[in-house]
Amino acid sequence: EKHGEALKKYCEFVFDIVGKENIEKIRQAKMKIVLDPNGGAGAIAKKILEDAGVEVIGINMNYGEFNRQVEPTEDSLVYLKNVIDKNKADFAAGFDCDADRVEILMGTGQLLSGNYILALAVDEILSNAKNPRGQAVVVNDATSGIVREMALKHGAKIKEVEVGETNVVQEMIRLKSLIGGEGSSGGAIISPSRCRDGILTLLIMLSIAAKRNKKLHELAHEMPQYHNLRKKIEFEPKNHDKIKKSIKEYYSKKRFEIKETNGIKGGLKAISKDSFVWFRASKTESNVFRIISDSKSRNEAEKLMEEAVKIFKNANE
Repeated sequence: EKHGEALKKYCEFVFDIVGKENIEKIRQAKMKIVLDPNGGAGAIAKKILEDAGVEVIGINMNYGEFNRQVEPTEDSLVYLKNVIDKNKADFAAGFDCDADRVEILMGTGQLLSGNYILALAVDEILSNAKNPRGQAVVVNDATSGIVREMALKHGAKIKEVEVGETNVVQEMIRLKSLIGGEGSSGGAIISPSRCRDGILTLLIMLSIAAKRNKKLHELAHEMPQYHNLRKKIEFEPKNHDKIKKSIKEYYSKKRFEIKETNGIKGGLKAISKDSFVWFRASKTESNVFRIISDSKSRNEAEKLMEEAVKIFKNANE
């Protein structure tokens, strides 16, 4: 009884955020998707999607049975391409265990980047806002420039915070923001929700596809193209501050704009035109530094990453 009551309330909550008109558009579009919650909380999405008129092919639906890697990634979800083809589905959605994140495997067999999921959601939410120019979109400082571009398209501003869902949510509350998120994860934070929500994000993606009568890979292709590269490098923790100071000094001399969140322990971002390179010690993996390069040019993103790795290794000696 309690489970049924909670599911009903949650369904009403997400449907209200997406909007009755958009739910009706999803229903009329008669879409078919493959759903892989991997035995986790995302299994409840099947009934919710069916209530919105979506035909759902469920894979790994038994609670507690984890039949693939827990993290939904391109490698762990690639097998769903065969399921998409066999069932002539539009795309596949894979969740992590608590379903706050969703990864979407498009009909082409490629993942829709988390940065592009967030960018599409930002574009959609701001398109429907009464006063988008007065809005702030809150993201972490490692989020791709594509999200900034979508916000600026509507005259909204971008507010960057340190990596961490809590940091994004707190700033959204302070600024009364309609939407925020972290591009590294496929889960937008859409007000009045106060956390990442993979099921809500999936419904928003379905409503966008239904309204524009296009496949998700077509929508992604129409957007400005950004190339986002990521690396993890081991380091000596005792060298942390020295490394960060050395990196900051190097890019400052090259006249890059430097942005830092939470001082020396947070993210360090070196920005040049439409590109940036970002450094931060992982808070979840000991002895690991994360480096991200982001640019409209693949060549530039690769050059920035190659340079960043070299600088980092020199600073870590």
